[in-house]
Amino acid sequence: MHFLSVVLFVLVVALQAADAFLTWRVLRAGGRELNPAVRFLMDHLGTVPGLAAFKLLLVVMAWLYLREQLLVLLAIAALYAWVVRHNWNQLQRATGKLSSA
Repeated sequence: MHFLSVVLFVLVVALQAADAFLTWRVLRAGGRELNPAVRFLMDHLGTVPGLAAFKLLLVVMAWLYLREQLLVLLAIAALYAWVVRHNWNQLQRATGKLSSA
């Protein structure tokens, strides 16, 4: 297993955890989930179980690609870095700590 693959996998797991936590906080602050797949799972399983199920699915998919698809893992990490940043901004707006401009 390539060292960079392991680092990227750990990054993907950390970003999934950060995204789940920030999403939960945004939802508690009155926001809503924009991803229809996550929203479907949350509607049918409950907020936390649905969110956890989706995140677990993404982590399992990243693990399956770990050895063979380094670029896919990098793309997942980049995407969720953006998602975490977006959720952070939403949380700051919802709590009044960031202007809406």
